[in-house]
Amino acid sequence: MKRKILIASILFMGFALSACSNATPTLKGSFNLIISSENTEVINVDDLAKMEGIATDVIEKTQVGENTVSVQGVDLQVLLNEYDLNQSDLEKITLIATDGYEKEIPSEVLQSKQVLLVYMVDDKPLSDEVLPLWVVIPNEKAQFWVKSIASIKIN
Repeated sequence: MKRKILIASILFMGFALSACSNATPTLKGSFNLIISSENTEVINVDDLAKMEGIATDVIEKTQVGENTVSVQGVDLQVLLNEYDLNQSDLEKITLIATDGYEKEIPSEVLQSKQVLLVYMVDDKPLSDEVLPLWVVIPNEKAQFWVKSIASIKIN
């Protein structure tokens, strides 16, 4: 009898642990959405993940070749909708990384490409080196992909 209880307990613990591993992880960090010199919104990545999301495979094009990456995130336009902005109407956006690196995304790219605000890669939260957010533009050179986003400035 004790053996059956022990086996049942072990099986129950195994099921409970496997259920926990499938839970949505807590996402860390926040970034600034700079809409104008008078309007800066702090966006929590956990809140961003509650918006209409997208999961897709993207091809990272670098000088040495291509790499397929599975990402989860939110289309920039979904976030911009919260502020009555349209991505295709923007002159440019400036991505500012936590180390101060800046990359401008011109209107030509904004008008023709999807911009993803990525918070998970390969079904895992971003690593500490990439937190809090990775901006990915599918079918565009990796030079426009910026990790460790601190701010997105709308121009």
